[in-house]
Parts: sequence; structure tokens; C-alpha cells
Amino acid sequence: MVLTEEKIVGLFSKYKKKAQTAYKRGKYSKCLKYIKAASLTGYFFYLGYKDDELEDLLQALSSHLEARDSGEVLIQTGCVFYDSLSADNEGLVQQYLRAIMCMGLKITYITEKKGFKERKSILKMMLEEYENSEIIEIPSDLAYMGKAQFVYDQIILSKASRLFIHSHPTSSYACTAFYALPDTIKKYKINLTDQTFWIGTRFIDYSFEFRAFGCVLSSRERGISKGKLLMLPYYPVFNESKFLGFPQEADGKVILFSGGNHYKIYSKDDMFFKIAQAILDSNPNVILLFAGKGDLNELNAKLTKYGLTERFIPIGHRSDITEVFRHCDIYLNTYPIGGGLMLQYAALLGKPIVCYQSETTAGAEDIVCQLKRVPVSDRDIPSLVGRVQKLANSPEDRQAYGKKIQECMVTEEKFNQTFEKYLAKGKNLIPYSEEVSYKEHTKDIKDKLDYENSTKEFQCRFVKTIGMPSLWECPDFLYNAIRVVIRGNRLFKTIKNNT
Repeated sequence: MVLTEEKIVGLFSKYKKKAQTAYKRGKYSKCLKYIKAASLTGYFFYLGYKDDELEDLLQALSSHLEARDSGEVLIQTGCVFYDSLSADNEGLVQQYLRAIMCMGLKITYITEKKGFKERKSILKMMLEEYENSEIIEIPSDLAYMGKAQFVYDQIILSKASRLFIHSHPTSSYACTAFYALPDTIKKYKINLTDQTFWIGTRFIDYSFEFRAFGCVLSSRERGISKGKLLMLPYYPVFNESKFLGFPQEADGKVILFSGGNHYKIYSKDDMFFKIAQAILDSNPNVILLFAGKGDLNELNAKLTKYGLTERFIPIGHRSDITEVFRHCDIYLNTYPIGGGLMLQYAALLGKPIVCYQSETTAGAEDIVCQLKRVPVSDRDIPSLVGRVQKLANSPEDRQAYGKKIQECMVTEEKFNQTFEKYLAKGKNLIPYSEEVSYKEHTKDIKDKLDYENSTKEFQCRFVKTIGMPSLWECPDFLYNAIRVVIRGNRLFKTIKNNT
């Protein structure tokens, strides 16, 4: 079955109605599962920025949780950090936890990840080494409403005065718990996905935004008042590890590096691959290495189509990403969806950045030019190719250009200082322009349809969300998900690790 815009919009509406019906019948856990399915559809295919009917349901569900009274005054030096992702180098968890630790606050860390305490991760070590923290895992055997009650109970029992929310756009049971919390607990949303749909817009007391676009969208489209918006550009966290090396093809070459989830480089016109082809044809001394997660079969097909198989080398997901950046020469931003954290790695490590910006995509400046403006993006391919050529032929130019970009970035010290001021004052301290072009940032369903029809990533995630009812509710999705598993298991593992 080929997914179309009509089918996707219909799917969103269908599962929203299923959620409403389940609520009326008193099947609250099933209602939350359907809310998750609908919000996953909205998030994956950019179906707006919020949905009032889903928010109504979440708020109504919260009234069915058993209220608790801590019986004591809230601890002003205590906070809860709720994390859906709980993964190294993913989201902004390490930046915000470091800022909280810098203030010496007591942290109750609640994670959705099963077995997090047994994992070997930098994030877990970071929490364990901080004496004033506690890690709480949500029991995986609870139904959705049971999980909502558990999250609510743990927050109340912590007696913390603040809640920081680092959640996935589809975290339905968590949002139900947050709606039930008393107003005395200040709720801070860390807006990770400002460009697309997410649930939980009404209970927020403050929203941390990392760029002007997010501030404008939260205000105009999500209905969050400007007084609740706190602009806080972030910095990348460097996790030191041994360099795992580059493929043999990179020996003696100027290394142009790019990376991210594969969907970021797919578009109907294959523009990223055309850009790569133009750069590499004009610069025989350059090789392009690409790190990231996705369907390798689909990527290899594109490389074959454009004659790039020996010059555009996929290097997979890299645990030594900091060292990869240190050993590359130039960073190429992804297109049509630009990078965030990857761009910042390049900038803070003093690597020159090149970026193609069309009329409908944002430039790299929004992410890396936080303190001052340096031109990074090119509006046409010949200019971009020329910029790469100049940089490839001159190590001195690479160093000078990288240093200019590096000086535009926010440091960890500045981030932590601003964060502490925000908690004390509760008002925005970093001016931002409201004259943000929606056209250069906004995505729509068409940006994902071709990718989804090739990879079936959404369908796999949807089946995992629905579970056993997939057998009769979405058999086509289930069939495609099974095919993906059979086709090497790569994509399914990626989905499992990120859901």
C-alpha cells in the first residue's frame, strides 16, 4: 500500500476518534495508546503543531488519576527531570542536567527506558557520579494509565518545586500525569522538536526554546504566551572516546563530512545527492563520509544512481562522533532537513561549515550563529561548490573560516549562567526576532511521504505503538513492518532504540 497525504490525514483523524470513543467507554489506557498513535502520525508527517481535541482528552484523563498530597512544603532546591529518550548524544538531556548540577539542585530523574540502570552509558554515569540524584524507571509491565499514575506519584513524592520535561512528542501517559500536577510545581518544557507536532501544550509554565523559529511557532501556533518562552541556545556535549578510524578510501583525501538520520537527505528532486555529485566532480581531492541511522539499502541505491559509490561512503552510527569531527576537514549540512546538534559539533570544534539553502529551507546560521552572524549558507549550487573548492585547497582558509564560526557559539558556561537566571527571574533574557520566515523552516507531509514509502519507518513505529491490535487494525502496516525486519533488521533496531 502506497501512503498518500489523504491516507495519512485520515489515519490521524481515525485514531483521534478511536481515542475519544475509548475514553467514553472508560477504557483509559486504550485511549492513551490511541492518542500516542495519532500524535505519532502528526509528529512524523508534520500535521500542524498541536491538536486541541487531543489536549482535551489528556486533560480529561488526568482527572481520573488518584490525587496525592505530599503533606509538606515543596523543596525549592529539588527538581524532577523527566526523560523519554535517556540516550547519549540525543536531545538536550546532558546540557540541561549539567546546568541543574551546576546549581547543586537535588535531581529525581524519571526515565521511560526499560533497563536504564543496567546500561553502560555516559548519561547514567553522569547521574550516578552526582551525589544528589536518584534514578527512577517507569515499570514496563504497567498499562498506560498505571504508568501515568506512577509518574504522577513519583513527582509528588519527590516534593520538588520544579519539573523539567525532556519528552518525546508522543508521550501520552506522561502528559496525563503532568496535567494532574498542582500549579505549585513549575513545569518547564525543553522544546526539542520545534518544527513539528507534539502533545502537552497547555500545562506548560515555561518553554525553553533554542532558536527564534521555535519561539515564534510556540507563540503563534501552539498558543503558548510569549511570557512563558525562554530563549536558550544550546551547545554540543563532547563525549571523549577512542577514534575508530575512517575507511581506506579516505586516505590522502580532504574529508567532507555530513551526517544525521537518513530521512534528512531524501527529497523528490534528490537535491542532496546532486549537491554531493557537483562537489565531488569538481573536487577530485575530496571524499564525502556520511554517518547516521537509516535504511542502508535505500541509501546505496541513491549512490549508485548518481555514480557516487566510491566517493560518498556511509560510515554508519558512530559512537566516536566527537573524534569523527576532529578528523574531518569540512562539514556539509544535510538537505532538505538541516542538522542541529551535528552543526554545533562542527562549529564548536572549529570546522568550516558549508550549507545549501533553498527558498523553502533554513540556513545553518539559525543553529550556529548564536552570538554573532557569519555567512555560512549558499543559495545556489555553483557558489557552494566554489566555497568547498576554496576550502579544500587551503588548510589556512579552513582554519580561519572554522574559527570565525566557532566564535559565534554559546559556551557551556554561558548556557549554565543563563539557565540559572531563568529559574530565578522567570522571564526571557535573550532577544529574538519575530520576523521569522515560516517558508524557510516549515515542513509538510510531502517531505516525508516518499521517504516513508521507501523505508516503512513510520509503519514500523506505528505497529510497535498499537501492539497486538495491529493484526486487525492495520494489517498492511504489520506486513510491511515484518518485511523490514526480514530485510536485515537494521531499521527495526533503529526504531526500537529510539521509541
